[in-house]
Amino acid sequence: MRLATVTVLLGAITAAAACKSPDTNEVAAPQPKASISEDVKRLERFIKLPAPPDGVRWLKEPQPGGGDFTLTAALRFGPEAIAKVLEGSLPFDVQPTARISRELAVALLPEPMHKALGNGATVALRGTAVQPNLFISPETSSFIHGRAVVMKNEGVVLLTLFTM
Repeated sequence: MRLATVTVLLGAITAAAACKSPDTNEVAAPQPKASISEDVKRLERFIKLPAPPDGVRWLKEPQPGGGDFTLTAALRFGPEAIAKVLEGSLPFDVQPTARISRELAVALLPEPMHKALGNGATVALRGTAVQPNLFISPETSSFIHGRAVVMKNEGVVLLTLFTM
């Protein structure tokens, strides 16, 4: 697999970082750069993988205010592994749509999915929302909160985990 790193400015990913506080005229400081990685071994330091992925693209971002992080990953699996994720995941009674910035979607998702993203600043990725129980590893990582959206037809799981 070709290893590549795409640098993405966090300020472009999260609109909240650029918003003014309603009580002051201060604008949040620009966030440091974060890198998109395809390194599966490094990703496994933060999450469990229910099956070997066909490919991964992921990003670990610091949150404003220090200490906490968000990990967003697009995991590509074959049909058997996608079925395993759907069967082994706990149901999640939330909207089956992941809303992320278009820039992040283009950086993370496989190229064949890019045409369906549209041109808006934010995109909605529809799938089956499940709890991330198959991916979290509380024994080894503090990324224990979040959700996964399984896009079965595309063979992609969009995983969003965060620390608290």
